[in-house]
Amino acid sequence: MPTLSLHGARLRTRCVVAALVVALIATAAIALPPSARASTGVLNPPHSDAGLDTDVPPNGLYDYLVVSVGVSVTTPGGFLLFVQLSDGTGTTFIAQGSRLVNLRTGTNAVDVRIPGYAIRQSGFIGPYQAQIILLNGTFAFLGFGLYATGAYLPTAFEGQPARLAPPHADAGVDMNGNLRFDYLAVDAKVNVGRAGTYTVNGVLRDSTGTTFIAQATNTTSLAVGAGSVRLRFAGTDIRVANLNGPYNVSLDLVSPAGQQIDTGTHVTGTYFLSDFDGLAAAFAPLSPHESFVVDLDGDGFWDNLVVNAFVTVTDPGYYAVQADISAIPLTSAVRAWLPAGNQLVQLDFLGVDLFNAGGDGPYTVDLTLRDDRSRTLDVDVHTTATYFAVDFEPSPPARWIPPFVDSVRDIQGDGLWDELVVNTTVQADRHGTYTWDMELWDSTFTIPIGTQNGEIDLSSGLNPVSVAFPGLQISASGVNGQYEVNLRLFDSEDRQVDLGTFTTAAHLARDFQGPPGRLTRPYFDIGVDRNGDLALDVIAVDVPITVPRAATFLLGGVLIDASFTPVAFNQQLVDLPPGLTTVRLNFSAADAFRTGQDSAFYGALQL
Repeated sequence: MPTLSLHGARLRTRCVVAALVVALIATAAIALPPSARASTGVLNPPHSDAGLDTDVPPNGLYDYLVVSVGVSVTTPGGFLLFVQLSDGTGTTFIAQGSRLVNLRTGTNAVDVRIPGYAIRQSGFIGPYQAQIILLNGTFAFLGFGLYATGAYLPTAFEGQPARLAPPHADAGVDMNGNLRFDYLAVDAKVNVGRAGTYTVNGVLRDSTGTTFIAQATNTTSLAVGAGSVRLRFAGTDIRVANLNGPYNVSLDLVSPAGQQIDTGTHVTGTYFLSDFDGLAAAFAPLSPHESFVVDLDGDGFWDNLVVNAFVTVTDPGYYAVQADISAIPLTSAVRAWLPAGNQLVQLDFLGVDLFNAGGDGPYTVDLTLRDDRSRTLDVDVHTTATYFAVDFEPSPPARWIPPFVDSVRDIQGDGLWDELVVNTTVQADRHGTYTWDMELWDSTFTIPIGTQNGEIDLSSGLNPVSVAFPGLQISASGVNGQYEVNLRLFDSEDRQVDLGTFTTAAHLARDFQGPPGRLTRPYFDIGVDRNGDLALDVIAVDVPITVPRAATFLLGGVLIDASFTPVAFNQQLVDLPPGLTTVRLNFSAADAFRTGQDSAFYGALQL
């Protein structure tokens, strides 16, 4: 049973002994986007395994089981290895690990770490069965293999760095002395073997564990020994759920490296809804809702069906009231700041929608009151008087009017079109503020090319509208015209009042202005030790950018590890002259290597 030590031949990527090693290791620590490298290779047994004790000084227990996977590479590039560890029969899963690496041509050995605490928890004695999967940088499958490890005792591995240690505790907490609880506190007990910053997540459900009520999380620094982490579940969430206790709490404990290391449950004491603060607002029980119709332009047709909903507010704030006529169906919603007291919230349904629906009243209106977190605080029902659909306005309050005309515009005078311009007209029955959006599609409405939207104040009568689609969107799509255009018009409550379509003239995508800059392969990366402590501070990625004309650009990037988790971010705002310029993104090595695992990374770049 071989043993590896951090003081031996294998070092973490960020621990280096010389500047040359720094450069070599860090240069291999970035996997370019998949299309950059069509790597090929196969699994190349025999593989090997060993226990790894990362403690300084070593404590004689393995923190990881390291499976060294042999890979024979034909075409160098990025490779992704998954190792799933099971008991010796291959029937019971224990844990898994993954590794993203750049490999050179020839024979390579790739170390994949399996967390030791999971093996200790499993209680299985080795040998263990390892299922190995090899993918290339484009996620193409390259190989699958089985490997039997050496013999190990589960007690040879380090236990969890921390674990949940029931019994846990709970209590209602009154913050303002009104003798009602503002929140339900659950104190999760934790036994810590290794000091660090841990996260406890909790989900509160009903006593059967089936109905979700609320969730809470707490990230805190814990010292070695017994500790407690408090989770606070808002009384409002419990009130909204309308469920008495006891409650079932699902708990999970997350390590400083972001790995789930333990789970547990807790059943609270008995609580009643009346133990918690009342809801911040509700429909007024003594004020019946109202409804009526209005003819805004005096043409004898009802333009709106108006519903006045009455709300009693205890805590001032933003609230949303939604009214639904489900039989049609139609919806009207209003979000507004409501002060304390009895408040009136006015909602209205467009007459044209009721006319087009063809259903006569009385209408049953379902009312829903929500707080600013979209939690449902109350529901109610209102029934209108009798109305006939034919008495409502048959035309929308504003609508697109042909003709629709398109043209192209060369702003820079370089012979390429900078914009495709759509000119049309909106006819409004009365003054108002509307929003619009226009979608540009290929001729079959299958490929979206671009979208433009905005807000417009319309006067009564005809209102000219001009919308420009950037030529860059059309050039980038590579789609030649004719193009189809969808035109939508919305009122001040975001209800669609009209939809129009038209077909543009024929255009070639190549005639439109291309991008003002483009990412230019190849990219380069290097590790940087800024303070001479032989540990990487930064993973620097040099990104060449080709610019036809001077402009300001925002270059952003993210590093993604072998578990497909974004681990480090950086962006730079730069003024670039014409030609080829290299811009450096500096990613925090501490963020990138927070799991403690050697790794290459996928780099995603955006200009």
